[in-house]
Order: sequence, then C-alpha cells, then structure tokens
Amino acid sequence: MTTNTNFTVNGLKIQKNINIEETLQDFLRYNLKLTGVKRGCSNEDCGSCTVLINGEPVKSCSLKMNDPLLADAEIVTIEGLSDNEDNLHPVQEAFVNAGALQCGYCTPGMIMTSTGLLMENPNPTRTEIREYIGPKNICRCTGYQKIIDAVEDAGRVLRGEESLLENLPDDAPLRKKDARLKVMGIIKYADDIELDGMIYGKIKYSDIPSGTLKKIVTSKTESVPGFMGIVTAEEMKGSNKIGMATQDQPGIVGTGERIRSIADPLAAVFAETKEEAQNALDLLKVEYEELPGIFSIKEALSKGAPFLHDVKKNN
Repeated sequence: MTTNTNFTVNGLKIQKNINIEETLQDFLRYNLKLTGVKRGCSNEDCGSCTVLINGEPVKSCSLKMNDPLLADAEIVTIEGLSDNEDNLHPVQEAFVNAGALQCGYCTPGMIMTSTGLLMENPNPTRTEIREYIGPKNICRCTGYQKIIDAVEDAGRVLRGEESLLENLPDDAPLRKKDARLKVMGIIKYADDIELDGMIYGKIKYSDIPSGTLKKIVTSKTESVPGFMGIVTAEEMKGSNKIGMATQDQPGIVGTGERIRSIADPLAAVFAETKEEAQNALDLLKVEYEELPGIFSIKEALSKGAPFLHDVKKNN
C-alpha cells in the first residue's frame, strides 16, 4: 500500500507517493538523499536518526510514512540548520568549539536533540541538559561532558550572551579538522555512498546470544531475484578473528563454531538492490545448538560459570 506525503522538509513541500511500510528515516536518506540523518540501530535506541518534527526531536526510524504525526508536519534535518560551514547554527558552532565530537556519526542526531531542547528551554541547567539528552541519544566515543559544555554555550549565544568557547585558539587540541563538516552532517560514511553499478549487502547476525552454529541453508536465498552472492566463514581466507586488544571475536562464525553474542555475524548476502538483499537475507535458514549464556560480570565470575572462550583460563 502507498500513501501521499503531506509535509515539508527543511522548508520544501514534499509531494510523493510512498510505500506506507517505509520509515521516515529511509525516506529522508534514500529518497531525498539527506544522509545527515544517520542510520544507527534502526531500533529507536541510539538517536542517530533524530530530526525535528514541529520543533520536537523525534527518532525518524520510529515512524512509518502513514504515521499521523507526519500530517502537515514541518520536518527539519541537520541539513536544514545550515548549508554553509562559515555560517553554522549556534548549536553546530558550539559543538565545534567545545570539541563535542570525534567520529561524528552520532553528532547530527545529538545536535538536533540539543536544538529541540534549547527551543523548549533556552536556559537549561547542566542537569536538565543531561536528563533531556540522556534517554534520547547515545554517543559511543566523545563522552558527554563536552556535549553538555556545547549545549550550555549554544544556549548563551541563543540568549544573546557571549560565547565562552568561540575565542579559543584555532589550533585548540579539542577541535578536529573536519568538525565543521561533521556538524553539518555532510561527511560521508559507508552507508551514505552510492556508486554506479553498486550492489548491496546485508549481514545475518545470530538469533541467539550463546550457542553453536550447526548449519546455514542458503538454497532459498540463492533463488531470490537480483541475488549476487553470499559469503560465509567457509569462503574466508586466512585468519577469521578480529578484535582490538585481543583478536578473539569472529569475523564470521563458521559451522561448528561458538556464538557468544547476538552481534556475531554468520553470513553476508549481496544483491542488486537493498530490498532484494533483505529478501535474500530473510530466506536464510540457520540451525543452532543453544548453550547457557552469561549476561553480567557477576555471572561471569560465579563458580561453575561456562567459559566464553575455551582457550582462556577464566572469564
């Protein structure tokens, strides 16, 4: 089924006929090419896809295109705050000056939430900033203190007061060279790139948190229109282990190998379009042998706890 859009995005009236099952996140990213709306968890948790809808921060992955909230809505994405790195929105400028970003992936969503807060409360305390952003957005690399510094300083500027951060030297160590592009949402990450003739991949992750991979049946997957190929551990050459401090995580779990997390990848499927790749992935049949899991430090240290890694002396 389809629906007609009836809203504005960054001030432009959008009139399109769209599948009602499509999310606002995907519509903005893949239809309007507004890739500043980042695709993180797609599960309403991380907040990387946050936009403003009628001035309120909303996780765009949470809305289908026929959601009543979108009727006559005014939607603003990170691209709508500024189109010129020499004339950033005060919240964007404050994130640069405070050094409130590193990889920058969560930054657009964090900035949109912060902008919504300051529209609602132009003079929040640090506690109010923390309590407002905390449940809405996750940052995995920056740490939250500089983000709070940034929102606090943006509030000063928006109230007509003097910034306490803008006069830092240009080579201040907390500033990153590409920070201005990151706060505008125009830095390209892997999922933002489109090339002529590009094929698309989807990863099959484990359905269980602990167990052994017994078998992957691919026959139905290979019959999907547009199917281009599948990669399992059997196709991997050389080491199939990854990790930062210790290479003890599977690149892809092989048949007969241990699964230790629902984040463990089992296979990668490729097709001509995203939809075909997803269809192929959905037809993968996986057989498991489930094993007791460990879900806390206390459990890991308890007497008789199963070892997560057989080659190690303890957990």
